[in-house]
Amino acid sequence: MIYNLFADQALYITAQFGVAYTTGMHFDPFSASTLRMRPQGTWMTSIGVAFGSNKQDMSTVVLTTQSVDSYGTLCEVKLDDCFAGGLGGTVYVNDLPLHLVGTLAIGENTEVSLSNKRHFSRVHLRAPRVQLQLDYVSHEAIRRSLSV
Repeated sequence: MIYNLFADQALYITAQFGVAYTTGMHFDPFSASTLRMRPQGTWMTSIGVAFGSNKQDMSTVVLTTQSVDSYGTLCEVKLDDCFAGGLGGTVYVNDLPLHLVGTLAIGENTEVSLSNKRHFSRVHLRAPRVQLQLDYVSHEAIRRSLSV
């Protein structure tokens, strides 16, 4: 399910939702298998932000729970330098995937920063008329925090 959450002259926010899971055993009658997590509710799987001074000069930032294969050996060697520690999730800026934490200038007075916190990662978008923070929590981070 994809929904337009916000639309204005120079800012559009769209989100995609999927099935959320919670702890507990679940029997899937379609596959006849027992799962360690059971479906319950929905969660946001992707969010896209299009912004700019006018419709002809729009930039896009997309944060998704799907990871790209190009993380590769970079994140195996330096997990702290990779978005979400290389544990999933991808940030796209103008259709190009970003992997490393840090700040990227994408126009005059416009930048996207990726950072890792203790249990989540953050995308911070700064533009003349927009300031937005998006937090990403990977499945692995949730699993680790439950086992501590």
